[in-house]
Amino acid sequence: MEARYSRNSKALSLNEQKIIRDKTILVIGAGGLGGLLLDHLARLGVKKIKVIDFDVFDLSNLNRQLLSNESNIGFYKVNEAKKYINRINSSVEVEIFCEKFEDCNFEIIFESVDVVFDCCDSIETKFNIEKQAQLFKIPLIYGAVGGFFGQVATITPESPLLNKIYPKKDLKGIESTLGNLSTTVSIVSSLQVSLFINLVLNKSCRFSGFYYIDTLSFNLEWISFE
Repeated sequence: MEARYSRNSKALSLNEQKIIRDKTILVIGAGGLGGLLLDHLARLGVKKIKVIDFDVFDLSNLNRQLLSNESNIGFYKVNEAKKYINRINSSVEVEIFCEKFEDCNFEIIFESVDVVFDCCDSIETKFNIEKQAQLFKIPLIYGAVGGFFGQVATITPESPLLNKIYPKKDLKGIESTLGNLSTTVSIVSSLQVSLFINLVLNKSCRFSGFYYIDTLSFNLEWISFE
């Protein structure tokens, strides 16, 4: 095992580290959740990551987005994501798509992907991501943040979940009124990666529901739809 992963070895076997290494990941959104998540994946040992985001960094991103800094305001997030990942691990193959999810070529971005991460802040886009993940039969790790609160879930190719999480299909999330705190974003992104580890290593996984995170009360609650 490479020395860089030696501190993983007490928690992950050599075979488990290889399983993680061999996964191809698609991250949709390179902002708050996406930036932190990409950092985790690069350090964890994933060797192929696809990233899609159409946006550039602005000053309002500095409160929570790991990839943003005062020197890259106005720069495209995917370009900065690729540079950041390869500064951590130059062997990671990073493929970037600087476009809106709805405008991309789904056949290309979903090709050979093992797991998709939803790190966007648009509920409408979240529904579109879930739809495409279902069509391509790829598991989806969902994440959402609003103020002190967050949600994460593993969505299997056979069972759509967002119509239960957002039954009224209100396309305006709570982050529009509560904002996004760096602390909550950090927790949610970490939980998304933890769900990924459990999923690909066939460890403890829960489906047909989602985890609700309340950082005010320090509560992590499983909401089941079964």
